[in-house]
Amino acid sequence: MSVGHPVLYGLAGQIPNKGAGLNENQGGSTGGPPPNGPPNGPPNGPPPRTVKLPTIKITPFSGDSLLWTIFWEMFDVAVHQTSLSDAEKLSCLRTYLKREAPQWLDGISLIASNYAFAVKQLKDNYGRLDF
Repeated sequence: MSVGHPVLYGLAGQIPNKGAGLNENQGGSTGGPPPNGPPNGPPNGPPPRTVKLPTIKITPFSGDSLLWTIFWEMFDVAVHQTSLSDAEKLSCLRTYLKREAPQWLDGISLIASNYAFAVKQLKDNYGRLDF
């Protein structure tokens, strides 16, 4: 038997088993979540619920200032606050404008940098409170 074997066996005896917590003499902390992340809830608790929300239907905006707030609130949630690109949002916005409302966007190219301008034009014209 060589001199190195007792040292190797001695070190191996000090390594904690996989899944066992470290005690304070070993420099770790006790308790806490397992190394693979937090548990998915109580071990005997109910399973997570999945809820299917209804699709939001946006009524097209035709230029009636009295209906602007209703339109914008729905569009804001369904499109404006999403991760779509601004060019995609502008395309959606144009899709939901009917009758006189699209006139405010005549001549605006369908590029991302024009989305904020289009929203401002519509809000300035229809979102005013002095009607």
